[in-house]
Amino acid sequence: MVCKAAAGRQRTSAVFCLKRRLVRLCDDGARNTADEGPEGSWVHAYLHRKEGDQGNAIYWYGRAGKPVCREPLDAEWLSIARDLVG
Repeated sequence: MVCKAAAGRQRTSAVFCLKRRLVRLCDDGARNTADEGPEGSWVHAYLHRKEGDQGNAIYWYGRAGKPVCREPLDAEWLSIARDLVG
C-alpha cells in the first residue's frame, strides 16, 4: 500500500515530467518537433488537427506511427499526456 504522501510525490513528479516534456515538444509552436521522434510528431499532429489542418495532421500522424485520431480533442490530449508520463 502506498501512503498518501508518497502517492502525492509520485503524482507531483509525473506532472512535472509531463509539463517539462510538453514545454519542450510545444516550444516554437511545435514546429521543430521532428527532432523529438514519434512523440513530438504525435503532438505536432494533434496541434494541426486542433488548428483544423487535417491534411497536415494526417501526415504527422503517419510520422508518429499513429492512426488518424477521430476522438474529441480533449480525449486525444489526455492520451498524449498519459503516454508521455509513461
